[in-house]
Amino acid sequence: MSYVSSNLWEVSRFSLPLIERRSRTATETVRVSRATFTTTKGRKLKRIAVFMKPKPTVRDPLFRFARATSEHLLYFSQEYCYGEHKEFLQTVSTTLLAPKTTFDAAESRVPTPVRALKHMPKIFRDNSHKSSSYLQESAILAFGFVNWSEYFPDSGSSQTLSSEYAIGEGIGPYGTLRSKNTALGLFIIGPNTLYPPKIQSVAEYFIVLSGDAAFQVGADTHFLKKKSGDIIVHKGDQPYAIQTGDNPLFAVFGRISKTHY
Repeated sequence: MSYVSSNLWEVSRFSLPLIERRSRTATETVRVSRATFTTTKGRKLKRIAVFMKPKPTVRDPLFRFARATSEHLLYFSQEYCYGEHKEFLQTVSTTLLAPKTTFDAAESRVPTPVRALKHMPKIFRDNSHKSSSYLQESAILAFGFVNWSEYFPDSGSSQTLSSEYAIGEGIGPYGTLRSKNTALGLFIIGPNTLYPPKIQSVAEYFIVLSGDAAFQVGADTHFLKKKSGDIIVHKGDQPYAIQTGDNPLFAVFGRISKTHY
């Protein structure tokens, strides 16, 4: 079984010569390091690119990610939503544009193995091309600054899912930047995997960035396939489930703790 450390800062000791990649806006240069990870059996995974910047600048990629998410939510709500759904997305959009002082830098966390990060090469290829959206670019830039973990404990029926599931909270109670009322991050579900029905106490939204996935919102509804850019919202206490296809799902997730919608 392949294990990849969730602490992407640690790859600096494995780094090879750095190269530069300019974002499409040409306003900033991001340093890219080629790193080699090792499995528990001593075999090496193929080299993968991870984006790195010094720790003091951790706010920059995360707040760019928050702004990009805010813009996407606002556009989507104006073009495709109405009623409570539209109001919820616009509330979230406004919250993500809150002053930086809303969030306090979190203390460093102990790195833990996150096996689903083995899908990083595929995810990076799918989200780092000329036609990538601003949100996709921002998500890739934030990839190495979120706190990655395996959502389910590796026991019983959750064992298979935990090896194919990774959640990276950038802003939130467990994020790199702490916030009690707002959560924003990235998540990955491996190919051909069922994320079983789950219920959250508050409303939550997802934005598909890449991959094949169908979402079920509500107990007696059908799975609906979603494409890149689509937003899925479930109300508080409303069950939802996700089924992936042949490609891993890479998406944004977020919630506001006091919004039950």
